[in-house]
Amino acid sequence: MTKAALLPSSFLRKLFMGRIAFAVALVFLIASPLVVFHPARAGDITFSREKLTIQLPDGKNISFNVEVATTEAQRQHGLMFRRAMPRDAGMLFLFDKEQELHFWMKNTYLPLDMLFVRADGVIVRIAPMTTPRSLSPVHSGEPCVAVIELNGGEAQKRGIIPGSRAIYPAFKPQTSR
Repeated sequence: MTKAALLPSSFLRKLFMGRIAFAVALVFLIASPLVVFHPARAGDITFSREKLTIQLPDGKNISFNVEVATTEAQRQHGLMFRRAMPRDAGMLFLFDKEQELHFWMKNTYLPLDMLFVRADGVIVRIAPMTTPRSLSPVHSGEPCVAVIELNGGEAQKRGIIPGSRAIYPAFKPQTSR
């Protein structure tokens, strides 16, 4: 008589099913972080990196290295899933025409300052320290052509206020007649 024959078949069935359940749970625990936080997810969409200058009303210039989002896919992805960003970095979201803009912080883990910019480069509104992962919309308040996202608190630390001007080729300053 074999050892298996000494054990009741219901016990063997439970033992076998328990091992299968354990193996499935183990595979899920190992694989789920790879699916949810896999670095390729952020790397699927690429951005150009360019210099953007913000000129304060007193004439002082502050430079940032920004990633530029011009396509719908880039704008939808934005800074989602980022856990850190250098102090002098940010993202510039460019749109084809001035319009009322609405942003949210879904899957964005960093608090951000959102600077809403008209076509002439003038910053008309700053939404400071937006709440990470919030689905509440953040509105421009008036037609804008761009949003600059910086680390939360950077606008205040650097003295950026509404009326400051973003200097970048896409912005066309108004000329006086």
